[in-house]
Amino acid sequence: MASVAGVSRATVSRVINEVPTVDPEIAEVVRRAIEQTGYVPNLAARSLVTRRTGSVALVVSEPPEQRSPLPFLERLFTDPYLGRVTAGAQEVLRPRDIHLAIIPADPPAHDQVVRYVRQGHVDGVLLITSSSADPLPGRLAGL
Repeated sequence: MASVAGVSRATVSRVINEVPTVDPEIAEVVRRAIEQTGYVPNLAARSLVTRRTGSVALVVSEPPEQRSPLPFLERLFTDPYLGRVTAGAQEVLRPRDIHLAIIPADPPAHDQVVRYVRQGHVDGVLLITSSSADPLPGRLAGL
């Protein structure tokens, strides 16, 4: 893409990141080249530099003592409360170009969820649980 515009990759980066010191004529050449080539930044590479993923996890935790005749996922996705929480989170996150990842977390998945968050796959966690005795909130708060 930089070669199409006839500039360095650093100049392309400055234009994409809207650095104000780029000459307006050069910035316009780069923007035209971006449009012509259909260039989109590599988000994986960008996240290595920014240390941001552009995503937030909505973790719905089932505490260990929860007992129900219905399977967890069936209860989860038929609960109207989850739909309202998800819609509210999307309303706040979408304009900021942040994706929402919904993660069901019954007790066997708690360790996996903690690893996922610890590994930096998301920038933050919104957590729903039905019990003050649920250990997952404390484990996530300690990260």
